Amino acid sequence: MKFHERLAQKRKDMGVTQTELAEKIGKSKTAISNYESGRIEPSNEDLVKFAEYFGCSIDYLLTGKEQFSQNETSGFLQEEKVKLENEIKTLLNTIRIMSKQMGKSEASESANRFKSEEEEIMLSEAA
Repeated sequence: MKFHERLAQKRKDMGVTQTELAEKIGKSKTAISNYESGRIEPSNEDLVKFAEYFGCSIDYLLTGKEQFSQNETSGFLQEEKVKLENEIKTLLNTIRIMSKQMGKSEASESANRFKSEEEEIMLSEAA
């Protein structure tokens, strides 16, 4: 299936007319008809508009394949965040154990330095 066929299929699946789709993305009905017939190819800007409107990736519109859906990407990022948080907890526990073995002031200084770096990382991720 080619782009123009996928475009027509997505529009029909959503129960939207060519006129309604044209209004949503700021094009004429004739332009939508030309895209769906394969007479013309959309600009990159229009591809983005179609992908946003249909809730799919540009990859899907062009190739029929999704690299990663938003849910898969979000899930992956959440898993990585949990892994990193667990690693940070492990490192903090290691520092606490070391503080018992080392002089408390030296270990405390290391823990404070690590904790401030951890806070910077968390703040940058939140932004």
